[in-house]
Amino acid sequence: MRKTDRVILIKIIEHMDDIFEFVENMSYDDFIQDKRTLKATCFSIAQIYELAFGTLQTSPTKRLSENIINLIDGYYWKGLSKTRSVLIHHYDKVNLDVLWGTINNSLPQMYKILDALIQNAETLQETNNNNPDEPVVWE
Repeated sequence: MRKTDRVILIKIIEHMDDIFEFVENMSYDDFIQDKRTLKATCFSIAQIYELAFGTLQTSPTKRLSENIINLIDGYYWKGLSKTRSVLIHHYDKVNLDVLWGTINNSLPQMYKILDALIQNAETLQETNNNNPDEPVVWE
């Protein structure tokens, strides 16, 4: 795993942690009425997608590698892509039921996958005795 991938994954996890903290102990009704939390969660979801895939102006070296993206179920990326697109381009049309479901269902599942990737990379890096600066390649 490239060092850049690890850094990006950690930043994505941090945004997920923020989202979970924002909605902690909130009911759906509380969530949809709290404008600040809505905007904060929307921003963090958009950031997650942009960290993973970047924008048209982002250098390929500053987004997740294809290797890592392919290790994560495309279902999550596809859903995140659609959610991000609505959040950025059609904010007034955000389906709050879908957003709440994303926060409470998809993000926790994706979190587990990303956390496992980070933990496995750290373990593999520790056992990579040839050259600790060499990226760990996932086969």
